[in-house]
Amino acid sequence: MRVLITGGTGFIGQALSRALIDQGSEVVVLTRDVKAAAQQLPSSVELVDKLSQVSGCDAVVNLAGANLSDKRWSDGFKATLQQSRIDVTQQLLDWVEAADKRPHTWINGSAIGYYGSRGDE
Repeated sequence: MRVLITGGTGFIGQALSRALIDQGSEVVVLTRDVKAAAQQLPSSVELVDKLSQVSGCDAVVNLAGANLSDKRWSDGFKATLQQSRIDVTQQLLDWVEAADKRPHTWINGSAIGYYGSRGDE
C-alpha cells in the first residue's frame, strides 16, 4: 500500500510513518521543509513539498495543521488553527479530485489527547 501523510513530522505522523513502513507500506510525506523532515523520518520515506509531486496513493492520512501547543489560544490563534486545517484539507480534496487513480481511503485527524469522562463539566 502507498500512503500519503500530511503532518508526518508531528508526534503521531512520525509514529505512523514508522509503523506503516514496518508493515511493508510505501510512505510519502508532504512537508513544508524536506531537509528537516529527512532528519526526523526513516530514510525510506519519500519526502515531497508539493502535492503535484505525488501520484498513485492508496490512502491519505491528513494530520497537518498549525501546532496546537505552539502558543496561547487567543481568538486570532484559534482562527489560525482552524484555517490551517481547512486549507490543507481543501488542497488534498482538489488533488484527489484531479487524480487519475484516487485513494480508496482518507483519514483526517486533528489534535491528540483523551480526557476521560467529564460528567456534567
